[in-house]
Amino acid sequence: MQNLKPGERFTGQQGLIQRLRLHVPPPYVVSIVGAAAQVEYLADVILKTVRVDLRQELEYLARFDRIYPLIDERLDGVPRNKVTLLISLCLQDNGRLAKGKRRKFPMLSDEDIADVERLIAEAESDDLSEDQA
Repeated sequence: MQNLKPGERFTGQQGLIQRLRLHVPPPYVVSIVGAAAQVEYLADVILKTVRVDLRQELEYLARFDRIYPLIDERLDGVPRNKVTLLISLCLQDNGRLAKGKRRKFPMLSDEDIADVERLIAEAESDDLSEDQA
């Protein structure tokens, strides 16, 4: 591949190869007539997915994995799928279970729900203090 001057960037397939840092042996050009704009758009979407969406998903999964054992232990006897749903719903609403979602968990008392919300808040605050250290 040729070198670019500062501020320049490849377009089309060459740009896709460069931005995704792919190792592609010559020849670099595949016959795609008039698809440069689509290739650039696809490259941008892929990069956003990898840099932003995938990172957010991994952070969410890490939070979930830290919280799950705490909640599962507290709600001994509650089916795993219900524990998973409860945690997911709480994480979607900043650690709280929305009142409209409460009916999905008739087996839990208000005290159980309050304990779950407290455990999530404690786990989240522990994460923040670890990040600041």
